Amino acid sequence: PWRGQHDRDTPGSCRDRGCRGRRSGDVVTGATRILVVDDDAGLRKELRHLLEDAGYDVVAEAATGFQGVSLARLAQPHVVISDLRMPGDIGGLELAVELQGEFPVIILSAYDDPGLQARVREAGAAFLVKGCRSRMIFAAVEQAAISGSSVPA
Repeated sequence: PWRGQHDRDTPGSCRDRGCRGRRSGDVVTGATRILVVDDDAGLRKELRHLLEDAGYDVVAEAATGFQGVSLARLAQPHVVISDLRMPGDIGGLELAVELQGEFPVIILSAYDDPGLQARVREAGAAFLVKGCRSRMIFAAVEQAAISGSSVPA
């Protein structure tokens, strides 16, 4: 569902800028570690491949928000990417609230609803619509990894 291909060897790409990784003082080092949380195994797989092909390190996957919170604290990713709506008590919005201040969270949703976007941003997370261009995902990940916090996307 992700539009556009990421060519990481083109000038201005993340690899060329050397921005992928964890901020250590003013130096960015290592591959960005990402946790992917989505109840759809097919979408998790597609997102994993997209991110890994771009040079990111997908350290864990979770099928529920509860698993996502637990795995985030265990795997210590630099960024958490989560679906908004998942079965169970903890969806992406609740996950973002629970992890606020610990990990930057990017919420992906099939719903392009301004009200939902506002609620997600109030929870301290970035919001992207599923199916957006892959470069939008990469830009949100890069910003979150460098700043250590989610940013409006």
